[in-house]
Amino acid sequence: GAPVNQLHCVYTWETCSGYTDRQSLQNNFSINCEHSWPQSHFGSGADLNFMKSDMHHLFPCRDFANSIRNNHPFGIVTNPTNILQGGSLYGGGIFEPRDFHKGRVSRVLFYFVVRYDNYDNFMDQMEPVLRMWDKNFIVDNIEKKRNEDIFRMQKNRNPFVDYPSFIDRITSISQYSIKNN
Repeated sequence: GAPVNQLHCVYTWETCSGYTDRQSLQNNFSINCEHSWPQSHFGSGADLNFMKSDMHHLFPCRDFANSIRNNHPFGIVTNPTNILQGGSLYGGGIFEPRDFHKGRVSRVLFYFVVRYDNYDNFMDQMEPVLRMWDKNFIVDNIEKKRNEDIFRMQKNRNPFVDYPSFIDRITSISQYSIKNN
C-alpha cells in the first residue's frame, strides 16, 4: 500500500526506497536475500529447492550484513567484534540480530526445523536463546500480515506465528520432544 517501493534490511534497518525491481534493489542498494537457516546447513535431500525458496525464512538484507552473519548461529554476543547500524552484533562465531528481529528469527527457525529437519544439528545450541527471544519479542501485526501474505503466495503458514503458545507444548524442537503431562 506504500506509494513508493520501500523495504528495510532486517539486520541494520537501513531503508531502501524507490527501487523498481529486484535488479534495481540489488544494484542500487546492495540488497540480497538472507536465508535465516543458512544454505550451508540445509543438508541434502528432495526438499533442497523448497528450503532455498521457502519465504518464511527469507528476509531482505544488505549484502555486507549478510556476509557478517554468514552461516553463524544466532545467540547472545557478549564481546562483539562487529556492531551493525541498527544494533545487530557479531562476535565469537555468534550473530545476534537487532531486537526488532529476534522474535521473528526464533519463530522462523522453529518453523524451519518442524517443516524440514534440524540439519547439521544447527538448532541445538540456539534453541534456549531462541525460546527466550520468542517470549520477549512477541508476535506483532507486521509479522501476522507477513505470515498471511506468504500464505497467499506459498499456501502454507508458520504455526508459531498463528499460535505463539505452540512452542510451549514442545519440550524440545532440536531433539525429540517429550509428552507434556
